[in-house]
Amino acid sequence: MSSRQESDFARLERLLREAEQRAQEANERAEQERQQARAQIEEEKTKPTTFEEYLRACHTFLSKQLHIQTDKSLSTQGSITSPKNKPCPTFMNHWPDFPILQQQLFEKVYKYIPPEEEYFSSTQYLKELGQDICDRPLASEKDLETYQRLAVERPTTNIISHLQRIEEARRAFNLGEGIIFESHANTLSDSNEEVQQSLQNLRISSEGPASSSNPKPRNADQICVYKDADGTRSLCMVVEYKPSHKLSVFNLRAGLLRADSGSMDVPEDVINRITIPTNPEEKFIYNSEWLVTAALTQTYGYMIENGLEYSYLVTAEAFVFLWIKENDPHTLYYHLAEPNIEAEAQSEADILLSRTAVGQTLTFYLLALDSKPRNQKWRNHALESACKAVIDHEAILRQIPAEEKAITPPSSVFHAQIHPFKRSPIMLRPRIRKARNSCGSADITVHEDPQSPSGSSDETSDVKTPSKARVRTRESSTGRIRSVESSQATEENDVRHRRYCTQACLLGLVRKRTLDDTCPNINAHRGHGAGNRHALARKSLAKLMSRQLAEDPDNGCEPLGKQGACGALFRLTLESYGYTFVAKGTVMAFKAKLKYEGSIYRHLDKVQGELIPVYLGNISLVRPFFLDVGVRIVHMLLMS
Repeated sequence: MSSRQESDFARLERLLREAEQRAQEANERAEQERQQARAQIEEEKTKPTTFEEYLRACHTFLSKQLHIQTDKSLSTQGSITSPKNKPCPTFMNHWPDFPILQQQLFEKVYKYIPPEEEYFSSTQYLKELGQDICDRPLASEKDLETYQRLAVERPTTNIISHLQRIEEARRAFNLGEGIIFESHANTLSDSNEEVQQSLQNLRISSEGPASSSNPKPRNADQICVYKDADGTRSLCMVVEYKPSHKLSVFNLRAGLLRADSGSMDVPEDVINRITIPTNPEEKFIYNSEWLVTAALTQTYGYMIENGLEYSYLVTAEAFVFLWIKENDPHTLYYHLAEPNIEAEAQSEADILLSRTAVGQTLTFYLLALDSKPRNQKWRNHALESACKAVIDHEAILRQIPAEEKAITPPSSVFHAQIHPFKRSPIMLRPRIRKARNSCGSADITVHEDPQSPSGSSDETSDVKTPSKARVRTRESSTGRIRSVESSQATEENDVRHRRYCTQACLLGLVRKRTLDDTCPNINAHRGHGAGNRHALARKSLAKLMSRQLAEDPDNGCEPLGKQGACGALFRLTLESYGYTFVAKGTVMAFKAKLKYEGSIYRHLDKVQGELIPVYLGNISLVRPFFLDVGVRIVHMLLMS
């Protein structure tokens, strides 16, 4: 081979190697670009989200993926509760201002959360969570509770927790230390197993063996939301779970149709109604009114007993937000919300974040956190003057024939009501709108609310909302409660301004000795013409304390937030004499135990004030003291 040929061959080899090297480098660059693209996609999936992105992802991956078990044979059936007279609202009225109030609060949240800051869970996490909790249709209260906790309540509390870390927002929304959820019954609640067993034993002993067959009241399908402030917690809201197979959106729409058009007189229009319609559509409305009334009556009873301004009922597909005015406890105001429909009601725009499930519960939680429980006097007055009815949701559900339950009216007959929405400037941030799937669409009617603003967003600032206007007019107790000056009276009679009497002081009262000069309340003890001696004996102290609590349960009575298996502690002050001491209060189920404990104190009379507290007597309350959901204190043991 000539040198020229060898040179050409070497050149070709070199060119080939260079071409191969270039190809390899190109492949490596392409692979590197692919890896970078994949990494970027993964990073986008796992990176935290902004406030808007978080709400949008919760709606897309958690709310929209919800499925309901429509086959009622595959759904749970609840037990029938013990029928009894329950307080029920006299009127059910639509809450017209709620959408405006809701939007005002939502826009207020926007002011405190920077739009570009990424604080919340990633879209990938929410997508995987949605796949886990929506993998099968909801068919029971437990399914609904799990779904609500993970898909709605937890995202809502995540946002509130973030607002808490912003001092201005914490003050503006009165958030305190945050919120606490309790899904289990208080140990003194009438739905607690031990309490139920004690009550059952009492019924058996007083009525004979036949009473043992009485159905046991079921535990309420609810969660209690407490506000934590300065180490003490106060109930601010009850959330009632009612799965869709027991109360469908069609039931809610039809059952509230009469109230939507004006006002529903519950006793006249529902409970005492004589005629039963035969027309299928009218019969569906009739059944729905009963189901809705029964469901809301249960929540209404909890609200009255616990002095709550706000609570809500949820079926997963729909929320019924509830409000009771302080000066009108016998009217239950409601707002029916269907977030999945409302959030996408304006097809030409991005989803309405304030109308998503998380957006709506967020604003409602903020409302409830800023409210204060009504006092005991208000609760007792409201309960005593409320109409009563033997009504149970499960019993009504069982009475409806199977063929009537199976009816699903067309959405054109009972359609969702969408309240008008006006976007404010902060809601106009540009978004890339993805194509929407046409399945699952619903007929929508815009509900023209005469009280809704039609002009600029400034017009909403003067709307009288529950937070702004708390009317305190004196009216007849027939229908509307008389004004109870709750806040002023509570502050004036607040027992926390008094220190406890000394043990020597209270022992001197029991032994009829002279006053204890070291007692911080000695000046109040002296002002009754008894010189340097106690003006009261043990029995008269207990009698006067009982009378004071009967007249006004809030006067000189403060729960201390400490509770055992059978009792809860209170601080009591006999206002006219200044005696301040501790009381152990209990419920009807454990009343005998507390009376027996009192007899033990009397038996150990000689060592009182030395080895054991000073015993001041037992009293039975004329009116119960409502301590917590289902906890009615009816008896107290008084001691130092």
